[in-house]
Amino acid sequence: MENEESQHYTDNAALTRLFGDSPRTKILAVLLQQGRDTNVSTIADVGGMSRSSVYRHLDDLIELGVVEKTREIGGSPLYQIDKENRVSKELAELEWALVDEIAEETDEGVDDDFEIPESPPDSN
Repeated sequence: MENEESQHYTDNAALTRLFGDSPRTKILAVLLQQGRDTNVSTIADVGGMSRSSVYRHLDDLIELGVVEKTREIGGSPLYQIDKENRVSKELAELEWALVDEIAEETDEGVDDDFEIPESPPDSN
């Protein structure tokens, strides 16, 4: 069982800080952070939400064109940000602008618990 004090990537991610911690925002933040196709269990674990919550919102994100189902492994579907979608590209750019802005605050000692992703999302 999950410890209430445990931290998830989305607790301090740029997108969730801007848009709040709705499941859709968390899913997008996780997929941008992962940078590759990812299964629902990983999205749920990294995002700090249930698998059923992830499944409940994926279809809408796919319909909007920002997420795509890439393939299946062992019957388990994998998803990623749709890198060809204009909105997805702009979302990735927004995330990095936010990361830069928050990093400046962190350098000034304003925010010490913000997590910076390991690399920028591939928006090409």
